[in-house]
Amino acid sequence: YQRRVRREVDVNPLINITSNRHKILFVDDTEINQRLGKMVLSKFFKYIDIATNGQEAVQLAKSKHYSIVFMDCMMPVMSGLDATREIRKIDGFQTVPIIGVTATTSPSECYSSGMDMVLLKPVMPNDFSTVLNKFGLLKMDGFVK
Repeated sequence: YQRRVRREVDVNPLINITSNRHKILFVDDTEINQRLGKMVLSKFFKYIDIATNGQEAVQLAKSKHYSIVFMDCMMPVMSGLDATREIRKIDGFQTVPIIGVTATTSPSECYSSGMDMVLLKPVMPNDFSTVLNKFGLLKMDGFVK
C-alpha cells in the first residue's frame, strides 16, 4: 500500500512541471514567511530569489528578469508598495505579475501601486498554486494544470 501511494504522489502533474524557465522573486521581511514561501514555490520552480525588503527587491529586479513577484506590502527600508512602483519603471517589468501579500494594507492601495493581485495573510499553499495557474505559470505539456 505504501508503494502504491508513493507512485500516485510521484505522478502528480504539479511535481513534474518544467520549471527551469521561470525565475520567481519572493519578498518578505519575516524569516518564517520567507522559508514557507520558498518551500511551497520550490515544488513548482527551481529558481527562487528571496529579498527581505523592497529596496533589495528593486536591486534584484534591475539585475534579473522574473516571471512573477510575490511582494509583502509592509516592510522596513522600503515598502512593497514603493518597491512595486519602482519595479514597474524597470524595462521589461511593466507586464510581470506582481502579487501583493498583506495582512493590513487595503487591496485598493496595493492595486494603485501597480500590483496585479492581492493575497491576504495568512497565505495557504493553495493560494500560491491558484495565482500561478491564473497567470499561466503552471504548465505541463502545453496544458495548464
